[in-house]
Amino acid sequence: NIIFVLPTPVDETRTNPVFWNADVSYKNARLEEYNGIIKSACAKNGAFVIDIFSKWIKTDYKKLLEDGVHPNSNGHKLIFEDVKKFLIENKIIIF
Repeated sequence: NIIFVLPTPVDETRTNPVFWNADVSYKNARLEEYNGIIKSACAKNGAFVIDIFSKWIKTDYKKLLEDGVHPNSNGHKLIFEDVKKFLIENKIIIF
């Protein structure tokens, strides 16, 4: 089974631009475009998608990010829980 875990949203106040390179920015609108392409490719090829982005964007997700891009330990725990739930619900693992 192929399973794509979509990226989390970013904190644009910290990623536009990123602190390590003034010429680089990460924006949620671009991530949504990317996620749409991934979802389409997965649907076309029978791969699974775990959409963390859509779930987190509806919450106070910024507190789950270490540096505006990468999840902190609480964020990683939530991702783990979502992936585990998905794997169990789709009978990919038995728990």
